[in-house]
Amino acid sequence: ANASFAADLAAGKWETTDGASDLAYEIPHTFVEADIFTLKFAQSADTLWIVHPTYQPIKLTRSAHTTWTNTTYAPTANPFNGADKFPGAVGFFEERLMFAGTNNKPHTFWGSVSGDYDDLTIAAGDDAAFEYAIAAGRMDRIHWIQGLDALLMGGVGGPWRVSSSSGAGAITPTNISVKKQGSIGVKNLAPEVVGDTLLWVSRSGTSVRKSGYDYTSDRWASSDLMRVSKHIAFGSSATLSGIVDMDYQAEPVPILWCVRADGQILGMTFEAEEEVFAWFRQPTTGSFKSVAVIGEENAEDQVWVVAERSVDGSTVKYIEYFVPQNFYSVLADCFFVHAGLTFDGGDAENITGISNADPAVVTVGTWLTDGDGTNLGNGDEVRIIDCVGMTEVNLGRTKAYTVANVNVGAKTFELSGITSVGWGTWTSGGTAQKVTKTPSDIEHLEGEEVVALLDGAVQTPNPTVGSGTVTLSSYANKIHLGLGYSSIVEPMKPFISGASGTTRGKKQKISGLV
Repeated sequence: ANASFAADLAAGKWETTDGASDLAYEIPHTFVEADIFTLKFAQSADTLWIVHPTYQPIKLTRSAHTTWTNTTYAPTANPFNGADKFPGAVGFFEERLMFAGTNNKPHTFWGSVSGDYDDLTIAAGDDAAFEYAIAAGRMDRIHWIQGLDALLMGGVGGPWRVSSSSGAGAITPTNISVKKQGSIGVKNLAPEVVGDTLLWVSRSGTSVRKSGYDYTSDRWASSDLMRVSKHIAFGSSATLSGIVDMDYQAEPVPILWCVRADGQILGMTFEAEEEVFAWFRQPTTGSFKSVAVIGEENAEDQVWVVAERSVDGSTVKYIEYFVPQNFYSVLADCFFVHAGLTFDGGDAENITGISNADPAVVTVGTWLTDGDGTNLGNGDEVRIIDCVGMTEVNLGRTKAYTVANVNVGAKTFELSGITSVGWGTWTSGGTAQKVTKTPSDIEHLEGEEVVALLDGAVQTPNPTVGSGTVTLSSYANKIHLGLGYSSIVEPMKPFISGASGTTRGKKQKISGLV
């Protein structure tokens, strides 16, 4: 199973949840908030190496969802053993754990013993560890390391490529070639691998560049992916401009998500093979602080964000995630709100009998459970429809029955305060389904006006959250509720070609839309 991670910056801890519980497991750390976004990571299975030039390297190991080991990385022949000797970059390449960018050796990199990540002993032999100082000609601190067909390193003065000097075989202590791949420096922000290309942010923070191997020049050439959208990286001032965090979502649509310094979140739809890229913004009520993507089997990639919002007069930070984009044409599953929650009453179950009694007793073929698997209980509300014979029991959207005296074993429950004496006799059919018109546990949006979708229908008017709940105009089985937003769609300009040529560059009049 995959675990979800988030950093609680104020409390100084990592938090993780395995998806089986709402409770977070906390892992203490010593990083301060200002350094969080310049941490670098390298992961092998359940082991994560974390580096920053101000801190000793960390080795975080998970053996179970709630069993973690957080230790200082101290390899054999440790070169990172004091202030200004801690690496700022880490990555894997050809079975070696690579480090680079200490304060006292900013353009030096280290490679572990091949296949042994805990040994940095420099010795003779092709599999031995090594230390290599780049002859940069300037102070060219290495900010990141990324292994692809070659080892790419991002420096303040531009990217570098590390490969074997012979052009074939693996790098060794005596077989290393380091070549500059451009003069545009990189920002201290980890890059993203997309297929056989690398996406990284320029030193200014206002350009996302794509590096890919060019056979003609035998180098990793880069191009500016913001060249036709330069404005999108800029806020209202220099301090509010530039990209401060990013991550890549591969499925269902390939999107590079970027957080701008002013809290705007930007997206770039990117099809590397087709050379297609297009930028957009996704405004929200509040601002975004961070973004991360988690891959899942048989599911869309999950996009997680840290959002800062003003709620009930207080500034709060929430960890939120984007729901899957594909709702398979089921209107009740359309989730188009921010900071939202869903009430899911579960499937409708077939009724097998209703007594003519005071109170009426309903028997079902399968016991009702909500979307979380919780059994129907006393005080819950249900909607009954489509019964034959006892038609008086059928309800519309504006009413519901309160459940009492549930018997899960016998699969029966009473309709509280309802007598069916004198009604028609139930003969067949009908379903019962859990509903509500007062969803609760919405304290995170206390005092805010929200929008809601009730079984695929829009709630009007918009309710305001009070005491963690709202009262809706009708009962519903599936309710999506959260902050509203407005979408702006700017289509491409229509160009028509005909016998007289194209309309491109000419005045056009559109008389109607279909």
